[in-house]
Amino acid sequence: MVSDDGTAAPRPASISSDLSSPPARLLRMAPRPAGPHPGRGLGVTQGWLSLAGDYSAAVVRKADELSTLRPESLTILVDIVNKCNLRCIMCHFTFDEVFYQRSQLLSPDTFASIARAIRPYTHKLTLSAAYEPTTSPHFAEILRIAGTHRFPELSFLTNGNLLNAALIEAVLDAGVTEVCVSVHAARAATYAHILRGGSIEKAIGNVEKLIARRRERGSTLPRVQFNIALMRSNLSELVEIVELAARLGVDAVAFRHLIVFEGLSMEQESLSHQDRTQVNRHIRRALLRARELGVTITNAADFFDTDEFPAHAQRVDSEPFAAEPPREPSLGKKMADMLTRLGLRRPQPQQPQPQPNPVIGFFDTPADDVYFYAPEVELRGWALAPSGITEVAVSREPLPHDPPSAIGRYGFVEIGLARFHNGTRPDVVRAYPDHTHSYRAGWSFMLQRQQLPMAAADGTLRIQAVARDAAGNALMIGERRVHLNSSLAEGACHLRCSKPFDSLYIDARANVFPYSDCHTDQPFGQMREGHTFEDVWHDPRLAALRLDMVAGNAPGMCVRCPLFINRAVDDAATFAPHVDFSTETVR
Repeated sequence: MVSDDGTAAPRPASISSDLSSPPARLLRMAPRPAGPHPGRGLGVTQGWLSLAGDYSAAVVRKADELSTLRPESLTILVDIVNKCNLRCIMCHFTFDEVFYQRSQLLSPDTFASIARAIRPYTHKLTLSAAYEPTTSPHFAEILRIAGTHRFPELSFLTNGNLLNAALIEAVLDAGVTEVCVSVHAARAATYAHILRGGSIEKAIGNVEKLIARRRERGSTLPRVQFNIALMRSNLSELVEIVELAARLGVDAVAFRHLIVFEGLSMEQESLSHQDRTQVNRHIRRALLRARELGVTITNAADFFDTDEFPAHAQRVDSEPFAAEPPREPSLGKKMADMLTRLGLRRPQPQQPQPQPNPVIGFFDTPADDVYFYAPEVELRGWALAPSGITEVAVSREPLPHDPPSAIGRYGFVEIGLARFHNGTRPDVVRAYPDHTHSYRAGWSFMLQRQQLPMAAADGTLRIQAVARDAAGNALMIGERRVHLNSSLAEGACHLRCSKPFDSLYIDARANVFPYSDCHTDQPFGQMREGHTFEDVWHDPRLAALRLDMVAGNAPGMCVRCPLFINRAVDDAATFAPHVDFSTETVR
């Protein structure tokens, strides 16, 4: 680590480092005036200058509760190097200033100190985030050290081109549980265009060797996942990528929209600039093919809201209506019919049999009562029907001043319709593999406090979610009691992003950030000499961010966060080019 004044410091017993190089000039690829806080992003300033922001007592209590360090509860990402062997067209390594930057390596000794400090609180350790870990000459040794600590989950991200036989053995010996491989293409020409300097034959060959050695050892670990950045150049290959994953025995595939950074001229590669109906069709074909082949989709882009792909419906409008198939008669019914035909049994009058409701689903988040710490709360669940769900309506109980025309057939007043999402519920896909729409089972609804009038004397109001299918069936899939007095909030808290409470990213220079996708112009702290991990975790800058998150004051950096790029697909700001402050580097 480095001392508070930026000079090399002796190595204490708490956290140590070999980062002894003097401070150097910072480069920013697309500079903006620096703000007073790390999360300045687009200039939102709430809660950053001090911890004395305008927070309610309930918000302060909840932020403190959620910030408590608990055993094996965190995801920690550590970049052990600041290099990559490729120059992908959408990545900051396209810039010469980044690709040729001075090397920064995390030594095995430094990593060992960090691993000891974080181990009590870490559930998942990821040995890469923004850079290629296999470019570090210490990667195998760092894997060995990580393996000795027996983290419950140990993973890394790679392009796979340098994953040789020795590293594969190190991966298996260390007990790595997941390897995510950035593939981005199924055809050699497309791969060469996107992953400049890479070879699809080499990358896929190395994945094959890893899976083969995993099989030879009689293990299912590490799980292997393909990561794909969705763009114009690879859109037509999505089905082929899924088929390649199935052929190789890859466990999962994740699709994420291209993140457009300033200065890379990638705007026209963004799918937001293409024919949106055609984009939706390609995505749907890939999701259906994955379901057919049993390839788990862990992340997928939502459909753009078009006439054929309405955001509030599960089924695609161009699909032919599929009524529930007729049920096979029971054995007893077959015997009775045969005896009647033989004259050995008098015909019985036909009694209408009640048909089971084909709609299934659940309202699962929040699990209990709804409390408002911020102006809105996200409701989530899932729903399925053979003919496809046409809507999930969220409604509230009626109040005396509500006109009769506003009250629906279930006796509630509709607030709005939930949005359906692709690839968010692999658990439902596994449970209902034969449902055509299982890839799109998940739904969400942002419940606004201002949508709900103050009701009973106790300040509570009931809401419910009702799912309807294309055949006219409906099912109430859940009900919750909403507490409207925010000053009395005491239950589960909705967070736009949980990363400040469950994750931490440490780069190769020991700078600390809430997460690797938090594109900020300043760190949120540093792993310094003499500081414990508890000191780092409770840094005032991180504490301020957590208060803002509970209060719903997301800073500017969150507006175009890549964690949400697959969801807010109909918001133009989602795909607007923006600064990648992770491109700051040293010479």
